Amino acid sequence: RTSSDNVQIPFSILVLPAQNAQNLSELEIVNKNPYSRTLMESLNTFFSKKNYELKLLDQQKELENFILTQNAISGKEEDLAYLASLYVGADIYVKFTGNLSTKKINVQLNAYESTTGQLIGSTSSEQIIPNAKENQKYIQIAATDAAGQLDPKLQDYYKAQKKITLYKVMMNLVGDFDEDCIEDIHEQITMNIPGLFQKVIFNVMTEKTVDITVYANPAKY
Repeated sequence: RTSSDNVQIPFSILVLPAQNAQNLSELEIVNKNPYSRTLMESLNTFFSKKNYELKLLDQQKELENFILTQNAISGKEEDLAYLASLYVGADIYVKFTGNLSTKKINVQLNAYESTTGQLIGSTSSEQIIPNAKENQKYIQIAATDAAGQLDPKLQDYYKAQKKITLYKVMMNLVGDFDEDCIEDIHEQITMNIPGLFQKVIFNVMTEKTVDITVYANPAKY
């Protein structure tokens, strides 16, 4: 019998604070807030011990440029964590929040699929803090407990993914096209692409941008 702790998890994960897409300072939050850093490091430690492949954010300026580019392509402001996960190539991203008071810490986790932004699972953990000097200790306990609850949900997600593979596809037309040409391109996309996959969802379709999610047979793609 093989221990689950020794099994390599075949997908990567990115852990980062929950943040509004208009504020591009999630790295600053972690760097400047010791409790936020403790929370993130505790989560990363847990997932590392469970043999998930960790993805880390370390280049704020490059990330900001990537986010601005993606928002320009899609024509809307995407969720920051979703874009960050695309940037680092993570399969899953986990957004965390931690509410610390004088007597307790509450940690909430939300895990999402990077290709679609679809919610995989949510968990939370609340711990009573008997002494303010032990804040760091109980943040770690709450983070580990919440991550422990999330782990089986990620395992169930992986089992489901063996049967189907999801891809996020973004197309951007570059150059000048007349209206008839754009209509022809849109028609070809909407008529031909769905026949190639098990399921296709058109998330956004503007004049020069197409954002779709495809459900593919993993044996073929």
